[in-house]
Amino acid sequence: MTKQKIKTVRLQAGAFTSDSDWQVMTDSQRGIYWSIIVYLYENGGRLQYDEKKIKKLCNSGNNFCKNFSAIKHKFKIKNGILTHKRVTAELQKARKYIKQKRLAGLASGKARQTTAEQTLNGAGNGCPTTKAKAKTKLKLSKELSFNKEIRGNLALEIQKKAAYASDKLEMIFKPLTRTQVTTFLHIIQHISKLGKPELFDSLIEWASDAVQYAGRNQKSKDTAAKLFVAKVKKETGFKKTVKIL
Repeated sequence: MTKQKIKTVRLQAGAFTSDSDWQVMTDSQRGIYWSIIVYLYENGGRLQYDEKKIKKLCNSGNNFCKNFSAIKHKFKIKNGILTHKRVTAELQKARKYIKQKRLAGLASGKARQTTAEQTLNGAGNGCPTTKAKAKTKLKLSKELSFNKEIRGNLALEIQKKAAYASDKLEMIFKPLTRTQVTTFLHIIQHISKLGKPELFDSLIEWASDAVQYAGRNQKSKDTAAKLFVAKVKKETGFKKTVKIL
């Protein structure tokens, strides 16, 4: 399996400045030394030991052999491969850290999945949990009670509009809490009793506006639902007071 490339490692300045070898290096030697360290980190802690290639990597001049000889003892060369003790150790730490984070992420994801399954299945007791109930779909059209004074084609048109509006409200605000379902049911009933089919179109527009406003201002959909109810009260005289959770 290919090792994951490490993009970030710890760099402790003191590890260099306190190194007696580093302290006596010339500027050219420090440049070569640091260039090799960087390329080691970039290549998983290993470089092919070829002084000509290393010279090109370091963009060094004619004094490369002399300067490299002065710092060569800082590296380990075995079987044609150049490594560095500190670089190898830091890469190992980085890989261990990444592995721990990956395992923690997998464990967290599995825990969330288990919680979600328990929520939907009622934790195995056959009863839906509160969160599962909160996702109850808004099926208002089946429960609408209309004003007895509404007759004929107007009643049929209102029923169609009410059913359409209830579906749209469910789509706009989903998932709905049970309290929101009750509140929206009362709103649909209120508009139905007013006998004004055009108000159902207004309901959808007000709901969309409330969600868009909440989104622009980084507010939740619960806040959007409260804004929507307030707008309905203002525009239609809706009096039912139900707290939105």
